[in-house]
Amino acid sequence: MSGEEPFHANRLPCVVAAVLSLLFVTLTANPVRAGARDEVLSAAFHCAGIADTRQWLDCYYGAPQPLRAQLGLAPAPTWQSRLNSSPQPGGAVGDAEVREQVMAKASTCYTSSNDRQWLNCYYDAALPIRVELGLSLGSSAAALPETSPALAGKKLAPHADANNVISQMVAYKFNQYGIFTVTLANEQVWQQLSGDTTYASWKKQPSSYVVQITPGFLGSHNLHVRGIGGTFKVQQLE
Repeated sequence: MSGEEPFHANRLPCVVAAVLSLLFVTLTANPVRAGARDEVLSAAFHCAGIADTRQWLDCYYGAPQPLRAQLGLAPAPTWQSRLNSSPQPGGAVGDAEVREQVMAKASTCYTSSNDRQWLNCYYDAALPIRVELGLSLGSSAAALPETSPALAGKKLAPHADANNVISQMVAYKFNQYGIFTVTLANEQVWQQLSGDTTYASWKKQPSSYVVQITPGFLGSHNLHVRGIGGTFKVQQLE
């Protein structure tokens, strides 16, 4: 935005000091759980010097990998974990205020009662950056962020629990009415309900899509595709 002073590294101490004060509250409020959560936030601070907004977000998403492993969740995409472990700082940051808003929100997630809820809160804190980038605004559900184009054709480790399925798509097809059937990497097969009025328009290779299936109203199921708007009502065939 014109007229705004670009963000430089000399502002980082102020940002860090503000959020560290929130971390102190986190540690004193819940010392038992604070260790893993503090580790995630500390890793997120590694991203501060990255100029590109999308790379910063990917680095932010790579920070929770240790906690994801502790919770038994599918791993964060490799490129995000690598970006977080070896960020490449440089250049002026033009969205400093939005990043500060994200980090401040993430630092207040200590009120969550367990680590899974905390992780959901951490991902949801990134909403302002997602708005800035024009990305989808769906609930995180401690799920994987969007698939990188570099992952096309590669298998992504599936994840599922009693209320949530996350898996890479391996095949999809449409019938004459536009109703789809998808096969996932976890070998589940899901079909769109015939009465659903939302239609998919997927064009890419199936492996480029990551599917999340969540419980709906009265025992129904909702299917979302990461990075693409729209919610589809589905039933499991296999």
